[in-house]
Amino acid sequence: QDTKNFRTLKHWEMVNPPVPRKTDKNTDGKSDNDVEARRATAKYGLDTFLKLAPNFLAFHAIGIDLPEECVVIFQQECVAVSLGVCLNCPSYNRWLLQQDLGFALRRHRRVLGHYQAMDDYYNHDHDHGDAHNHKRNTNAHHHHKRN
Repeated sequence: QDTKNFRTLKHWEMVNPPVPRKTDKNTDGKSDNDVEARRATAKYGLDTFLKLAPNFLAFHAIGIDLPEECVVIFQQECVAVSLGVCLNCPSYNRWLLQQDLGFALRRHRRVLGHYQAMDDYYNHDHDHGDAHNHKRNTNAHHHHKRN
């Protein structure tokens, strides 16, 4: 496997993407791209989700540092099978089967391009402090190891 040029995105990255800024600082002087803050936000969201779906871990490995599936991108567009399954909403699943998902696939491609551009930005000639420390591009689909 080509780990030098390709990598998977971890859960904390998918739910809390890096923000392109010239200074990497928001109006209060804090970094929008602070890795630990992004990880903490993702952990809070995941902990909340697991309280709502406590049996989820019985059939699917998930964690802030585990590789994440592209389903997160589709959830952001409200067109993910997981929404109907986790929320037990058969009418949503029927609705989803009737949708043209071309828009979601185009957005998926743009989102992956964003991560790749951010990796390139933070790994080439920029002073970015603690903002981002990835060494590989996100040009591949996300592979998730199922138990």
